[in-house]
Amino acid sequence: MIGELFERFDGAYAENTIRAYRSDFNDYAGWCDKQGLAALPPNGAQLANYVTDMASRLCIATIQRRLASLGSLFRLLELNDPTKGADCQLAFKRARRRYGAPPKQATPLTRELLEPLLDTCDNSVVGRRDRIMLRLGYHSLRRRSELVAFRFDDLIQTPAGTVRLHLRRSKTDQFGQGKQLALPADLIDQISQWRQTVNGRSDFIVCTLVNQQPVNRPLEPARVNQILRQRQAMAGIKLAKPLSGHSFRVGGALDLLRQGMPLEKIMLKGGWKSESTALRYLREWVDEE
Repeated sequence: MIGELFERFDGAYAENTIRAYRSDFNDYAGWCDKQGLAALPPNGAQLANYVTDMASRLCIATIQRRLASLGSLFRLLELNDPTKGADCQLAFKRARRRYGAPPKQATPLTRELLEPLLDTCDNSVVGRRDRIMLRLGYHSLRRRSELVAFRFDDLIQTPAGTVRLHLRRSKTDQFGQGKQLALPADLIDQISQWRQTVNGRSDFIVCTLVNQQPVNRPLEPARVNQILRQRQAMAGIKLAKPLSGHSFRVGGALDLLRQGMPLEKIMLKGGWKSESTALRYLREWVDEE
């Protein structure tokens, strides 16, 4: 039943969404197997015990996401959805009261941190690729999966003669309506020079390198975090929480806010649909100033 549902997902949901649904269901099914229980059909008391078990080892945000995934899957299977029932909701409320804590936002990769990271990038192929990744992430405010998906052909010349970067799809644009992103002219020039270096070996701007040579494969999103931490160590930057892929969005948005850009324009640039979501990214850091 669940296997057939995932086959039907193809083309209807983004690959990352399908991957998350599959991972969340497999975790629940694995827990059920260890308890000698059947994962389907869903049972309210059983799910409540699953929530209680997760609460001792996972953060509240992860538990909430897994319940949302399971609820969606149950409804798509046209089964009862006990994630909204009293047993499950009470277990979640108990977990949140006992273990809950405000989610820690990613460390902002602001301009003052970006510059020393860029200084660690030499003129080797790796250094040039990483320099573009750092600048493109910071100026575009993109999530890491969106950052690595950019292609050279996404550079589009507008009727006004400027060059924009076409964002084909994002987390908040699942139907691929797309949008055009303005980037600094010198970054556009760097990408164009990098394209000449790649010389047709990859369609992707932030591409995978094998033996320091570009191959036609985007960088794995998880590698963005690894590269950020490597560059952070090379720059000798010590932070309470290491940089991560989301640091681009938080840092870029925070710098724009400091420069006086209205929140509405920051939301438009970063793709946030609500003020509450955008402010959740920024409030922790603005309050500290």
